[in-house]
Amino acid sequence: MLDITMLESIRNMGGDELLREIIEDYLNYTPGRLAAIREAITTNDPKALRSAAHTMRSSSGNLGAVTMGNICHQLENLGRANTTIGAAEIFPTLENEYEEFKRYLINFKSRNNIDLPTAEVTSVTEDISANTFSNSVDTFETASVTEDSSADTFSNSINHSVETSEAASVTENISADTFSNSINHIQYSVLDLTVLDSIRQSSGTNANDIIAKMIEDYLKNSAHYMEQILNAIAINSTKKLKQYAQRLGVYSSNIGAINIPILCDKLADLPGSELITEGMDLVLELDSEHEKVIIALKQELLSYVKS
Repeated sequence: MLDITMLESIRNMGGDELLREIIEDYLNYTPGRLAAIREAITTNDPKALRSAAHTMRSSSGNLGAVTMGNICHQLENLGRANTTIGAAEIFPTLENEYEEFKRYLINFKSRNNIDLPTAEVTSVTEDISANTFSNSVDTFETASVTEDSSADTFSNSINHSVETSEAASVTENISADTFSNSINHIQYSVLDLTVLDSIRQSSGTNANDIIAKMIEDYLKNSAHYMEQILNAIAINSTKKLKQYAQRLGVYSSNIGAINIPILCDKLADLPGSELITEGMDLVLELDSEHEKVIIALKQELLSYVKS
């Protein structure tokens, strides 16, 4: 049994590019997880069986594989009961179910043209450090990002898939008429404007240009971190979730976002057992907050562009 709404939800939240990445990660990781379950059964290791089955249950359930999730739950319960008796009989059913689900995922990608490129993309590397965002205020120069970039560099020339077509000029697409008094309310509830103001006061004659560039960079690049956070939850990776949640938190704090750093801290501290439930709830809350910050920053950008 499949819950097809899970794939559509991921697609609606992150687009085809993110869904493609999540499906590919799942297909790459799952054979290893099956092997871990098989080894736990062979070596009669209930603890390893419980751990491996739980991981596979979470990652499969996140993509809508209900039957696989139920089978993994049976294996997980055996491990929790400190036994592997009966697991060898259950395991072939899990293997067969995975093969069916794998075919479904491949067909889903093909049917929805998810493998087709939608734009010319230069991917953001995973080693960008958000901690150096504030350094751009002092140096006003950025180095090019490479796959081996250290945690002490941040590139203002980052290009990312969905944003590539929009990034040519963020300011051209912002209309002052779009933002009403309700937007101003959002602005002050999600942003601490004293952060940008303090940067402006200490940045000299070209302060407005510097802050405008900082805001434009955030509009483009924070979406990458959001996608990676969702991907980390989908593949049940606490390591990646912690990595990208911390980066987005610091990055957002440096631009004056009030609530995003708090939500990111909660995500970064989640144990693996809560990714499938608590994690998705927090991501939905984070996504909503991120949208508000984007709206507020676009409004704020107008004042610096016009000044």
